[in-house]
Amino acid sequence: MHASITGLAAVAALAGAAHAANVYINSSQVNISSEFAVAQAKYRLSQGNFDQSLDNGTGTNPGAFIQTNLGNNSFLSGLTYNITLEHRAGQGFIFTMNDGSTTSVLSWGTFASTPAGATATTLNNVAPGSSFNGLLIEARASRANSSFAFSNMSFTAAGTTVVDGAFDAGSITPTTQGPGYSGLSDPLGFYTQKLISDTDLSTLNWTFSATVTGSRDASAGGDETVRFVVGAKNYTYTTTVAPLPGPAALGIAGLGALAAVRRRR
Repeated sequence: MHASITGLAAVAALAGAAHAANVYINSSQVNISSEFAVAQAKYRLSQGNFDQSLDNGTGTNPGAFIQTNLGNNSFLSGLTYNITLEHRAGQGFIFTMNDGSTTSVLSWGTFASTPAGATATTLNNVAPGSSFNGLLIEARASRANSSFAFSNMSFTAAGTTVVDGAFDAGSITPTTQGPGYSGLSDPLGFYTQKLISDTDLSTLNWTFSATVTGSRDASAGGDETVRFVVGAKNYTYTTTVAPLPGPAALGIAGLGALAAVRRRR
């Protein structure tokens, strides 16, 4: 009887694994061939313009984004923020920044419970809902004497399993570069990381979070040179590992396990 329990447990474990969404983070097992942007949350250090924005994947063009001004460069430089980008399936994106004393929230979509802060139902007449399967996380510090530090990055979503890789913690300056995670090294002043799933992330509730600190001079100009971006992307990719067995294969495996149990009896 002990053998029967073991064999059935193995089949159940395989069946459970098949239903989980696989997630790869900074994985050398993933080879990307193309990408399409769906949404983007950005924090940048700007002297007189906006610092926090949420757009529909087409950038901060008129009508395509919502934004807020968090303060000038003297205030923002060296200030640490805890940020989250939350996705609610069938509703939209919520981008939150908190510096320990104040919280700023931007959201795009139609929500069952309206978030605090500025909310846009559509951006350039586009509502959330497009399919995407990954996140691009980019820290940039390409301005002289600037830096951008990032840590405590996490991605949480029910029904997902990280099968390879992990997020990095570190910092970037104009004279250093990230590893790229796409077959090529990042340019100087950039540090990019990638999360890719074999499941459409627009169908899941998930949250990405991080702790970030940007530093730069107090002068105006160069608004995009010190920033942190989290973009929702739809990637075309291949992996170098065999996929998990499908339902038919699991059924055959189950029959084989039961047959083995009967033979042992």
